[in-house]
Amino acid sequence: MNIKRLILAGLAVAAFKTGFGMLTCGWLFKWVYALPPAAIWRSIELMPPGYWALLDLGTFLIALIYVMTYAKVGCVFGKSKAARGLQYGFCLWIVSMAPGMFYTYAFMNIAAGAVIYWLIMGLAELLIAGLIIAWIYPLSSECSCK
Repeated sequence: MNIKRLILAGLAVAAFKTGFGMLTCGWLFKWVYALPPAAIWRSIELMPPGYWALLDLGTFLIALIYVMTYAKVGCVFGKSKAARGLQYGFCLWIVSMAPGMFYTYAFMNIAAGAVIYWLIMGLAELLIAGLIIAWIYPLSSECSCK
């Protein structure tokens, strides 16, 4: 694995995910978090010290997992970087976001609008993350799927 590209792509995806979340959840679609029942959300004022640093670290580690997985299986997706990135991002959404949101809605007292919003924003976010990964991390003969 190309460690330098792996870390670079991981940092790029983590930065994108953080910015995307701040733009969509923290500003543009902030109203979704006021849908009843709103009492399920943690209060920002009550977050423990270091919470945001741990959240950023977790986002980076998840992004690294995305990139490492792409390095191993990315060759099964599309011929161009764009096609590979979009198909990989969609695959990430199908195996992670969609089932998680199904169970979130099935077992939590949460607004359907919030779940639908997360599904749509998650799809957009993961498609773009897939493009970022495909653009930064070149596939080579190390791809084990050939």
